[in-house]
Amino acid sequence: MAGCYGRQAGSHQLNTQKFRSAKLLRVILYFGIIGAVFLILYATVLGSEGHVYRLLRRYGVIIFFAFTYLAQLLMASRLLYLVKHLQVDLPRSIYQVKLGLCVALLVIGLISLPVRAFYGGEEFNTRLENVVEWNFALWMTLYFVVTYFAWQATTFEASFSVKGSTTKK
Repeated sequence: MAGCYGRQAGSHQLNTQKFRSAKLLRVILYFGIIGAVFLILYATVLGSEGHVYRLLRRYGVIIFFAFTYLAQLLMASRLLYLVKHLQVDLPRSIYQVKLGLCVALLVIGLISLPVRAFYGGEEFNTRLENVVEWNFALWMTLYFVVTYFAWQATTFEASFSVKGSTTKK
């Protein structure tokens, strides 16, 4: 009887882990979609003049960076879990670089806040904002490049289907 309970408890734990994993993957997907939608909003109004367009650009870029960063952070933590617990064969340097990029993005964001608060001036703040945004964009793009190398190392394949036809990427 104890053996039967042990198997059931182990099965419940495995099912709970699968549920948590599926839930986390959905959260990562939704964060990525939200980030992408606001990037599109930002790009759509880029170069437009006026208060409303400036507001749309500001919130578009902020929400894009925030949700994309959160998706990347969750993805890096999930990758670390897979490597440690499920023994996914992945070079240690790949997830270390991913985590390092997440930490670098956090540091850039946190450092920019007090600098903007203590060093006034509209021109300085505008330049600082541009530097921070461009650096954020660069580091986020590097994260996707590292994701490519992770997929290469694990021979990951994704397939997309349109109206019944399947194409491998």
